[in-house]
Amino acid sequence: MLEAIVYVGGAAHRGADAGALDQPLERIQALLGQLVAEFEPAEHGVSIREVAGGFKMTTKAEHHEAVRSFVKSSNHR
Repeated sequence: MLEAIVYVGGAAHRGADAGALDQPLERIQALLGQLVAEFEPAEHGVSIREVAGGFKMTTKAEHHEAVRSFVKSSNHR
């Protein structure tokens, strides 16, 4: 569920997520750490990064050009 919140929320914040999920802050912090580690391997095209005190799902830098090209071609259909 936390992965879905990070995905749709744009930037998940530990404290807000703990309250929304009715879970202790320590558990949310541990789960966010696990998510970051799960998306780290090269086979994933996205990563979860800590940004401004929250967490955000982003494309990996090595895929930026391909994603940019895809978005440009999709907008011209």
